[in-house]
Amino acid sequence: APPAATGLGELLGDPLVRALLVASGLRFMGGFTLGVWIVPFYRGAFPGEIGTEFALLKAAVNGVAGSVSAIGGGYLADRWSRTEPRAVVWLPAAGSLLAIPLWIGTLTAPTLTLSLACLFGEYLAAECWFGPVIAALQRAAPPGTQGLTQGSLAALTFLGNLAPLALGAAVAGKWGGADLPTLLLWSVPLLYAASAAVFVYAGEVEGGSHQLKP
Repeated sequence: APPAATGLGELLGDPLVRALLVASGLRFMGGFTLGVWIVPFYRGAFPGEIGTEFALLKAAVNGVAGSVSAIGGGYLADRWSRTEPRAVVWLPAAGSLLAIPLWIGTLTAPTLTLSLACLFGEYLAAECWFGPVIAALQRAAPPGTQGLTQGSLAALTFLGNLAPLALGAAVAGKWGGADLPTLLLWSVPLLYAASAAVFVYAGEVEGGSHQLKP
């Protein structure tokens, strides 16, 4: 077999790496579904308020909350993992679960301002996952596969983009009569919860060359 195929087989054969990649794939699916469909949702929910001011506010929500969460998540994981190695997966799991009620608030808020406030909180909670997971993958990767590990994580973005595509097909086909808000209300929380469950599982599984559980 080609060296890359051998390395990929070794990588995916490691239970801890596999769990981390599955959890990351689910998290990408939830995040991309939110990112792609939130503006169409707002256009339908608040059609008279979507203009330049909204675009600026939405950009601020994405940029500020997402950046603060990403940096804060990495910092907290570094501090917490000194005493609890599983912090690198517990923090992404906690962020995903905390984001669920904030996402529900985003979709059900009676005003655009309140909805954007909930969305800000959602990004603040949810986007803390990426840095800790990269750290966990680097520790768990079999020797000599660190680059392949990063490539595999990047490739999962393709899988993540299939989720909003499927939701778009569901909206267009009106599968089961569901509308966009209803589909968003169920799909993103389910993907976040599934991701959180697999992250917690990753904290307990024994990897081939590394494990997070003390």
